[in-house]
Amino acid sequence: MKTTILVLGLLLLYSCCTHKAIAQSSASASVGAGSRLSHTPQKPAQPKKKHKLTDTVGVINGEVVTLSAFRERLSRNLELASHLGVFAHDSVTPTQLTEYVDSTWAEFIDDAILERAIVKRHLALTDTALERMLLESPPEELKRAVSDSLGVYHPETLRQILTDSTTASVADEILAAAESIYERNALIASVAHEPADGPHPKFDAWLKTERKHAKIVDRRTSFGYY
Repeated sequence: MKTTILVLGLLLLYSCCTHKAIAQSSASASVGAGSRLSHTPQKPAQPKKKHKLTDTVGVINGEVVTLSAFRERLSRNLELASHLGVFAHDSVTPTQLTEYVDSTWAEFIDDAILERAIVKRHLALTDTALERMLLESPPEELKRAVSDSLGVYHPETLRQILTDSTTASVADEILAAAESIYERNALIASVAHEPADGPHPKFDAWLKTERKHAKIVDRRTSFGYY
């Protein structure tokens, strides 16, 4: 039960804060076999990839969004909404589906914008830094997930999840979510000089401007997404 709650919490956190889904969809095997703490940070931007129109939902600032990546993210968002009681899994209305298609597409746009800014500003975390921050100062949502009924945080529980091969998929979610949170917080501080744990109108205004100037090719309707 604790692991299930942890996964759901991280998926919610990841859905709200993630900026790496495009790049990590092709690099999800970055965790080493020897330890779940071995996590590969994002590499600098690469030349634009060749892609087939038959498998391309869109292109955002040169980053290809494949049909499989879009379907996977949309399915995850719908499943999470179902778990949270937003609607029953088998009773999504056409209007709700359209809303989730649009919000999922918006996530990909923000992912591409934030990833480019993080690389440009040299804010990407190294393996060592990510591991240290995760074990010394995990996000509050994660701390609550590995706390006991009295609210006492047990770091050894987190370390066990990250190093135990039987919880590898959970560890991957933790690493990706934590990396996204830490790097996004660093970007907020770099761009707007605002604390990440409160309102950040300057950062929101910056992101809004970046969205307006992003180079976007949207082919969702070619695959029946309206």
